[in-house]
Order: sequence, then C-alpha cells, then structure tokens
Amino acid sequence: MQAVRLLPEGGAWQRANRAELVAVEASSLALQLVAEEDATIAAGLSMSGDQVRVDLRTDAEGGAWLAADLRAGPEEHYLGFGERFDSLDQRGKEIDLWVEDGAQVGLTYIPVPFCLSSAGYGLHIDTDLRCVVRLATPDDPGVVSIRNAAPALGLTIIPGRTPKEILSAYTAIAGRPETPPAWVFGPWKSRDWQTADQAGIREDVEMQQALGLPATVKLIDARWEAAYHTFDFDPVKFPDPRAMIEHIQAHGSRLVVWLSPWMAVDNEDDPNDAYDECAERGYLIKNPAGEVYVHRLGNNPMLVGSCIDFTYPEAVAWWQDQIRRLAALGVGGINTDFGEQVPEDAVFYDGRTGKEMRNVFPRLYNEITYEALQ
Repeated sequence: MQAVRLLPEGGAWQRANRAELVAVEASSLALQLVAEEDATIAAGLSMSGDQVRVDLRTDAEGGAWLAADLRAGPEEHYLGFGERFDSLDQRGKEIDLWVEDGAQVGLTYIPVPFCLSSAGYGLHIDTDLRCVVRLATPDDPGVVSIRNAAPALGLTIIPGRTPKEILSAYTAIAGRPETPPAWVFGPWKSRDWQTADQAGIREDVEMQQALGLPATVKLIDARWEAAYHTFDFDPVKFPDPRAMIEHIQAHGSRLVVWLSPWMAVDNEDDPNDAYDECAERGYLIKNPAGEVYVHRLGNNPMLVGSCIDFTYPEAVAWWQDQIRRLAALGVGGINTDFGEQVPEDAVFYDGRTGKEMRNVFPRLYNEITYEALQ
C-alpha cells in the first residue's frame, strides 16, 4: 500500500505521514495513522489463509472520504467492477461505483466493487456507498486509488493462480446466486411494450410453434397493468389473463412480466388508487420533511411517483403478497427493472438516507422479489 488519505468535508485530501504500532498478533496488526492537521486513522491488517484484509476508519470530525492507494504495475490490467459499456480492460479509467440509470461510457446499472488484476489477484472493496476507483490513470499511472465516500474503508486482496480460483474465493465472501431453472436460459419473445395485448400474445406462441421456433419465455414488458403498479392485468388489453397464461404454458413457454420498484402517481390519464394506498400506509420513501418523496422515476419526465421503502417490514410483506398473487395466477417470473431512482436526500424507514441506500436499493428489491417467488 503506497498511501492512506483522508478527505474532510469541504476540505482537501490529507495524507497519513506517520504510523504508530498499536498491537501485534500472530495473523494481524493494528496501527494508528496520523495525517496532516493531526487527524487520525485506525488501520487494521489481517491474514486469513493467503488473503489480506485491510480496514481503515477515522473518527476525525467531518471525515467524509477515506482513500487507499495501491501500486499499479506498468503492464497491469484490470477486469471487472460490474456491468460496463466501454471496454473490458479498465486500466486508465476512473470507475464510479454508483448506481445510475444509464448504459454508456462510465454509467452502469450494476456496479460491483470487485475486479481481477492480471497480476494474479482479485480486489474486493467492502462498501455499499459511492466509491471512486482510479486505475493507473494517465496522470498517475503507477497507482490504483480507491476512494470511499465514508469515514471507513475495507479491502480484501485475494491472490490466486487462475481467475476461476480468485472468483471462487470472492463469491465465498460476497455470496453466490442460486442457479435459475433451465427454462430461463431458453429464447425469450417480447412485443412492443406499448401495444402488446392478449391477442398478440396468443399469436406469438402459436406462430413460434407453427414455425418450429424454439422458445421458453414469453415476456410482457411494461404496460400490462392499467397503472404502475396495480399488480392486476389491464382488463382491456388482457381480458382473461388466466386463460392467456394457460395458453402460453400449453405452447411450451413460461410467462414473465415486467415490474419496477416504485409506485407512480396518476400519470398519462392512468388512475392509480394503489399509489394512494401505499402512501397512506407509509410504504413509500420520504423526503427530509417527512412527506412522501415524489420524484422522477424514469426517462419520461412526466413519470413521477415514489420508490417502495424496502426497509419497512410492512411494505416488504405487502410487496411480496402482490408477487405471490401473480405467481398463483401462473406468472413464472418477474423482470425486475429499474431501481436506480433513489434521491440522495431521501429518508428510509430504518433511518438510512438515499445516499446510503442508492447502491443497496436494487439489491434489496431483487432479493425481496426473489424470495416471494420461492
């Protein structure tokens, strides 16, 4: 590690320039680092097998960010940090680990605080908060700088002989997803999300079978409900959803429907009594004044409403009841879209802010929805 630094609120980066040994044990040691203006940072290093864990924390008043700088080799390359749309090799890039509704350049729906290095190790950054990683950028080619928007930073360095070995060790820490059923991996068929209706769905599955086209999933994208979200099929477009689902299944496919983790206010002439119900019951996130936080939800500036507060147990129970109701009707899966819309100044039931929940919210949304389908 080349440097440890602290960024106070409204100040400038301060580099730790001396260290004091606090404790030594067989597989760990504790240090107190002292930065400029005498700000202190507690540093812990520990070994578990061949993995190295580094924990940094400051109690300095106004300590807003902590950074750790590692050495970058002249020919070292980096793969990872989640879903990326620019290149495989992230060397020379500044990575913003922050959930965004975007699929271009540095924006990503799914940031993951982990990367593989061509030098034979993986780096796991143990954070849910915004984190900026500068990977041998042109102005500092010998440094990997990890900057976490919190007065704490945890890193695990995971060596390995192969990427598979490193990934296996990483997923043992971060968790491993369940393998979806086989039908999820077959061809999916969808239609224009604004015009899909029951007649078109029937035509799709019948023509696929008649033409010998393999298919295992029929996806109905947004607008299958009369409003976002009633969890009921629009009776005009889908007058008999149970019969439609049985027809899909009879032709060898499963039905998957689109959802998003928010409730829209009346938009585009769509009444939404379900939004009012959720607002009255306290199921929606709040603004700093304690009111329901009405904000923009997607690309359409006219689409406004509020995110479900998945830290409120009653809201979670209500949401899962709706998912189970769809499953009982025959819906085979949920296409969990969105989740990137949490405002930074939002307030959640458990006291966390939108700044703390921005990267966590999509994971909660998917976990809670998945649990309801089991």
